[in-house]
Formats: sequence, structure tokens, C-alpha cells
Amino acid sequence: MADLWNKYEPTAARKRGTPGKQSRPKSTTVDMHAHVAIPQAGAIAGPHVDPAKVPLDHFSTPETKAIMAKQAADIGDRIRNTDARFKVMDEMGVDVQLISPGPPQLYYTIPLDIAVKATQALNDGIAEYIGKHTDRLCALGGVPLSDADEAVKELERCMKQLKFKGVEILTNVDGKELSDPAFAPFWKKAEELGALVMIHPNGFTEADRLSRFYFNNVIGNPLETTVATAHLIFDGVMDRYPKLKVLLPHAGGYLAHYWARMDHAHRARPDCHVVITKAPSTSGGYFCTSAINCPTTIRIATMPRMPPVSTTQSLGDMATATRIESIEKARFISSTRTTVAQNGDSPNPGLAGGGCDRSTWSA
Repeated sequence: MADLWNKYEPTAARKRGTPGKQSRPKSTTVDMHAHVAIPQAGAIAGPHVDPAKVPLDHFSTPETKAIMAKQAADIGDRIRNTDARFKVMDEMGVDVQLISPGPPQLYYTIPLDIAVKATQALNDGIAEYIGKHTDRLCALGGVPLSDADEAVKELERCMKQLKFKGVEILTNVDGKELSDPAFAPFWKKAEELGALVMIHPNGFTEADRLSRFYFNNVIGNPLETTVATAHLIFDGVMDRYPKLKVLLPHAGGYLAHYWARMDHAHRARPDCHVVITKAPSTSGGYFCTSAINCPTTIRIATMPRMPPVSTTQSLGDMATATRIESIEKARFISSTRTTVAQNGDSPNPGLAGGGCDRSTWSA
């Protein structure tokens, strides 16, 4: 096994420049991809979680698991403590973070009654974490999506009582596609409430060839996002709920790079016409992408109705301290400036509703 170490520094994906705080734009900068851990939820759900049902864990080598444990310890204070979080945000030039649950705290494989209690504790913990820091933090919650009715109840509580921006969900529900008819009530309610839905992977589900080199994150996470989103499009979910607002981390997986290939297949093959009748790239709903590591990727990671948004993923294992400079170089920040609407009519997915009281955001 290699020595256990991890570098928390600017990305290696491109030539390095000035830190984010030195190159940030004058407008408000929002990090759309930043996780939080809630110990109370873990205490409830932990004894019931089977690692064999968690792809990122199940398909990891002992070396990868050891490094992940070290990372969890290294960044624990930043994940749980607001003062430590704000220090990192200030160093990176981030004004506001949209925080969301760490994917392991979205509990879809444990008994439903436990999942409901753990998810309620998760959301209560996030609301407490934000506390009086609404000038710097707003949130996505979680839902017990293994049962659509319970998910709808918790989604309503997140939006109406806790004043969250929306919720984060995983890319599948214990192997079921998000486009499965069982989850239609959730998508209907998300559209009705104007909730932003962040679809976050937790490793690729069939990753026998991705165990080494952390490939089930490096390659598997974007692939899992691509598969999940393609099902939502080809199964017609986005057309049935055309006002859905969806945030896809990690540049939207490979979807934005291969949308023309999907359009071609849809035009050329009857087995791609099973549900939708128009080109996949013109589907309903609003997609936006986050967590992109270099300007070149930002420039090409766009498909119709899929704009990139500012993100640093500043508190994760793939964090980079100069992401703002990267996005500024790609010339997207100045062209996507918007005002937060308080009535659910924001033109930018996920920025409407209660919560952060910033008035102008660069997304």
C-alpha cells in the first residue's frame, strides 16, 4: 500500500494562476457544490447501512478506503464547523455556499422508518447549521426517496418550513432509475414547488473494472450522472415536468459532451423513440452543471439548456483553491449574472425562494 497522503491545493488539471480571492469577480460569487455532514443523522442510520450497497465503497480497494478515511478526518472540521468553513470560503473568494448533504447521508438502502427519521434529523441539522448565517449559507436538503410519498412530505417540509432551495438526491434508488414511474410523485412535487434538485452520484453501480486508481469516482461518478440523466430524458420525465430545475455536479458527467450523439441515435433508431418524440437535447426542464476543473472543459461542457454555474467544491476531496479564476477565464460569470427572485420565478435554476438574502448572484 502506498503512503497515505493527500494534497489539498489548486487543481493539477491546468496551469495554475492566482488564488480565487485575488482573481474573483466584483459580483457576488456562489459555490453551488459544497457538502455538509450531520452527525445526528449518521447516528440514526449508521447501524443499518450495508457498505456492499454503496457503490463508491463497495468497489474501492483497501488503499482507496484508507485514503478516504484520512480525507474524512482531514476535512472534518471544515465540514462541520461554520467558522472553519467561512475561513476556506474567504481564502477562495466565495461569498455564498449552497450546501448539500454528503452523498453517504442520503439513505435509500435502509429500512424506510429509519430512513425517514435519519433524513428528518439530517434536514433539521442542516437548518441548525445554517442558523443565522443566511448571508453566507443556503441549503439543499435530503428526502427518503425509497418511498415517493415520504419523499414528497419531506420535500414540502424542506421548502416550506425549513426554507431550503431544494434537495439533493442520488443517481439511483437502490438500483432503480430515477425515471421509474414509482418516483413520479416526487418529480411532480419538485416542479410544483420550484425546487432545485441536485442529482449527485455515489460511484458507478456496475464498477467491477473501476476499483483501482479511485476510478469509481474519477470516471464512475460522471458516468453514473450521465446514465441517470439520460434515463430522465429518454424516459420523458423532463418533458412531463418541463419546469423542473436540475443541477448536475461534475460538469454534468459526459452528457454535455455527447448530446449530439444522443440526438443522432434518437433520429436514426426506433428503439430510442420508445417514449420521447423530439431530440433529447431539446427536452423540457432546466439543467445546469457544476464542479469543472479547467476553462477548456467549461467552454465545451454546454448543451442546449445546460449552462455552467460557478462552483468550487471547496470542501471535498476534489477541491481546488483557484476554481473561480478558472471560470472567470472561461468568460461565463459576466454573462450569467442574475438577480435572486423571492417568488419562485428566478430565471436561473435553483436560486429562487427563501434562504440566502443576497440580491445579486453570479451563477
